[in-house]
Amino acid sequence: MKHPFLPACLIAAFLAASVPSLADTLEKPIQDAFEAMASAQSEEAFYGAARTVVALGSDALPDLTKRLAAAKDDDERLNITYVLANIVGQMKLKREAIELPPELVSLTGKLLLETRNTQLEANLANFSVVAPHPAEFGPGLLALLERTEDQALRATASAAIVYQGAEVLPLVQDAFYRSTNDRFTGDLARVLYDTELSEQSIAKLQDLLKSDNSEARQLAARTLDKAGIKSSDLLESALKDLASARTEVELSFAASKVRKHTDLSERVAAALASAFERAHRIEERVELVSALLATGEPGKTQLFAVLQASNDPEEIGDLTRVTNTRLQDDPRLSAAYIAILKRTDDEKVSEAAIHGLVMARQPGREAIEAALKEQPADERLRRRLTKAASFFTPRTASD
Repeated sequence: MKHPFLPACLIAAFLAASVPSLADTLEKPIQDAFEAMASAQSEEAFYGAARTVVALGSDALPDLTKRLAAAKDDDERLNITYVLANIVGQMKLKREAIELPPELVSLTGKLLLETRNTQLEANLANFSVVAPHPAEFGPGLLALLERTEDQALRATASAAIVYQGAEVLPLVQDAFYRSTNDRFTGDLARVLYDTELSEQSIAKLQDLLKSDNSEARQLAARTLDKAGIKSSDLLESALKDLASARTEVELSFAASKVRKHTDLSERVAAALASAFERAHRIEERVELVSALLATGEPGKTQLFAVLQASNDPEEIGDLTRVTNTRLQDDPRLSAAYIAILKRTDDEKVSEAAIHGLVMARQPGREAIEAALKEQPADERLRRRLTKAASFFTPRTASD
């Protein structure tokens, strides 16, 4: 029997009623996956369920948008935004065109402004990085950066703002100009790092160099440095950082900044010399020595004073490594080692000073010979000088 003829319009209606849409096809597996994520008893189970949704790629975006809009609490939003960020991240890695549903863009911007859940804020910021929409996401990301004190979230929000592109710059500048919070202003200085600075921005950054917030000062200095801006306030900021440095990294960073902006004054040299009390590794000592040498004659004077006063054999050894090759022809170097031999009761300190004299080569040898010619009455000093001199005595074949 032949099939009866049906008009095209009736065939279309029949197919539409009989074949489920893609959205209908995906709704059940997505629902099952989110239920599995919500009830997961292990990370493995959670991530396994999440991967089933992520594997759907852009096809899952309409359903996820509806779910995010209908979510009743932050736990639901956390799971949805986690999956969204991963889907869009995978699309970006594969260089696929990313077209977000307008409702999702609007909803993300709204949640960035409203939520106070740190983990959800992080998910939204991560999502904003890979799917930039400056007009919609910019205000929320700036608001997030202003209110959060979480270090990691600040970094994520700052990166997300940068990834919004040039279109977000006017919003950033407006927030920068109006900000009275030094911490927030410093974060915005970081965002402005690679941009062309207006005169108003430069003035604001220079004012920030006077802040009591060390991180804000450093971020302002970094941005001004990148722009090639010269200012005496950069040195004052670096000296503040040097005085307040408590960790090895902070001390090294501050010393390098002082070196860059030094005015060759005795004041700067004295500040650098006093920082040796907090320098316990060769890395910091190298930075301090470099900064002292960059400070000219006042710096050298302070460096020799630090060496001569040291009671730490490790510090003397480090100073020997970084100063002898540069300053061995300066008689004050060998004089400092001789002064250590004269006054120390610590044999390890004495050994370090002897090593320094030997490493000074000919100037060291001449200093030892001159000290021995003085015929020191102190037998201990004579013994030390003789030992130092022995390192310069040529060995014979019989030896």
